[in-house]
Amino acid sequence: MKIGIFIAYHPNSELSNQGLGRLLRELTTGLLTVDGIEVVLLCPSWLEKEAKELLSDAQEPHFTILSPKRVPALITLWNKFSKKDKKKDKKIGVKTKIVRFVKRMIGQVIHSVEVVLVNALSVRNPFLFLLAVFSFAILGLLFLPFYVVGIAIALLALSPLLLARVPVLTRIYSNFCQLYGMIKARMPFRHHPPLRWMVYNQIFKNETKHMVSIANSRKDIDVWFSPTVFWPEFSSINAPTVQVFPDMLISEFPSAFALELSGSVVVYKQASKAIRSGKYFISYSDAVGYGALSRRFDIAHNNIYVIPHAPINLSKFIQIIGTLDDGMARNKFATNLIHGYRSTKWVENQYLSTFDFSNTHFIFYASQFRPNKNIMNLVKAFEIVLRKRYKYIKLIMTGNWEHAPEVLEYVRKKRLTHDVITAYNTSDEVLAALYAKAQLSVNPTLYEGGFPFTFAEGMSVGTPSLMSRIPQVTDVIKGELAETMLFNPYSIDDIAAKIEFGLDHRDELLRLQTPLYNEMRNRTWSDVAKDHIKVFEKVIEVERR
Repeated sequence: MKIGIFIAYHPNSELSNQGLGRLLRELTTGLLTVDGIEVVLLCPSWLEKEAKELLSDAQEPHFTILSPKRVPALITLWNKFSKKDKKKDKKIGVKTKIVRFVKRMIGQVIHSVEVVLVNALSVRNPFLFLLAVFSFAILGLLFLPFYVVGIAIALLALSPLLLARVPVLTRIYSNFCQLYGMIKARMPFRHHPPLRWMVYNQIFKNETKHMVSIANSRKDIDVWFSPTVFWPEFSSINAPTVQVFPDMLISEFPSAFALELSGSVVVYKQASKAIRSGKYFISYSDAVGYGALSRRFDIAHNNIYVIPHAPINLSKFIQIIGTLDDGMARNKFATNLIHGYRSTKWVENQYLSTFDFSNTHFIFYASQFRPNKNIMNLVKAFEIVLRKRYKYIKLIMTGNWEHAPEVLEYVRKKRLTHDVITAYNTSDEVLAALYAKAQLSVNPTLYEGGFPFTFAEGMSVGTPSLMSRIPQVTDVIKGELAETMLFNPYSIDDIAAKIEFGLDHRDELLRLQTPLYNEMRNRTWSDVAKDHIKVFEKVIEVERR
C-alpha cells in the first residue's frame, strides 16, 4: 500500500517544535516499519526543508517528499530579510505610537491600490514578482505627496521639545489628527484585512491548488491522509481520503479563542468546511471522536475510527551508557543541554544568561500557550506553592508569551519574572533534558484530543506527572492512582495542593505511576501505524464498491 500524507500549513509555520511535528514523525516512522508500506509526504514548498529535517531518519525508496518546485518569491524574500528573535516586552513609548499612527495613515491611503496587486505579489515566478514590485513602486510615486506629509508630521511629532516651544505646531498637529480621524471613520475599506494577510492567503490558495494537482497526478497512491482538519482543499483529491480530527478547541472555548488568537474564527470556518467536505475521520479518544465530532458535525459513527496514541519516548535523546555512573553522567549531560539553550536563547536576559541550573528544582509544563492549556491557573497555583507553601522552585514552560499576554502581565505584576521561565522553540534534546531535570511534570489542560503526551514523555526520563481530571485522562487513569495524581483544573487551590504533595512525595508518585507507564509502553507506534492501515484498507474497500 502506498499512503500519501497531506500537510498544508501557512508560511512561517513550525513543525519541529510542535506536538503535531513529533506526532507526524512517530506515525510516519511507525508506518515505514510495516512490510509493503510506502509513504509519500506532500507539503508546501516552504515546508520542504523542515519536513526533510524532521523526517531525516526515513529513507528512500519507501519514503519520499513531494512539494511544488519553487518557493513563491515573496516568501523567499520575507524569510531572508525578516528579523528573528526580535526583542519583545518593551514598553511602547509616545514616539513609537506616533510612528505607528503615521504608518497607519499612509497605509489607509494606498490600501485600495495594494488590493489590486495582491495576486501579482503572490506569484511563484521571480520575473513576474519583480515586475509587480516595479509596478508597485511606480504607483507609490503617484502617492508621494502623502508620504511627504506623513514624514513631515512624523518629524514634528518625534520632537516634543519643538512642539512644546512652538504652540502653533502643536495646534496644527492636533487639528490634523482630528481631520485624519474623521477621514478614517468614513473610509469604505477600513475593515479590509491587512495586505500581508491578503497576500499570504492568496499565496496559500495558489500553493494548495498546486498541491492538489500534484496529488491528483499520482495515480499510484492508494489513500491520502491528512493529520488534521484545517484544509478543505484536501477533499478535492480524486482518491480515498481520511482526515484526523484531533479536537475542535475553538468550539469548546469560543470566547477565549476569539479574543486571544487572531484569525481563530477563520480557522474554525476552514476546519468546519474541511469536516463537512470529508467523509472518513480518525480521532484519538472516544470523548472527542464520538463526542465533539459526531455531535457537533453530525458525522456517522461508522465513519469515525478511534486510534489512541502510543507513548513518546524521549530517553534516547539524553541516554548515556557505559560510564561508571550512567545516572550522574546523564544528569550532567542534561544540565549541559539546558546551559547550551541558555547561552543561545536567554543570552539577553540579565538574570537567566548566567543562571546555573545544575541543582535548580523546578516543575515543568511542555505545551504551547492556548486558551485550553489553563496557563493562568497553573501560574497562580505555582505562586501559592512558592510563597505560601515555601517550596523554593521555579516553573518552566515551553510556550510563547505572545500567545498569553495576560499571563505575562500577571507574572510581572506579581514579581515572578525570575521564577516563571519560558523555554520556547526547544529541540528534542533540550526538551528531554528539561523533563529529566524537573521535579514534576504538571499538565493543567482543560481539554485535549487524546491522552496527553506529557505523562509518557516525563516518565520516559524518570519524572512523575500531575494532571487535570478531564475525560481524556480519566479514561486511562482510574481508581487510587487518579485520586493521587489528578486535580481539578478549575481549582487553583487543588492544583497547588497536588503540586505540594507531588514535591513531598515524588518517589511515591514515580512508584505508583511506573506500572501504568510500563503498560502503556506495550503499545508502540508500529501498533498505531497498523491501526491506521486497517482503517485505510476499510476505506479503500468501501470506496471501490
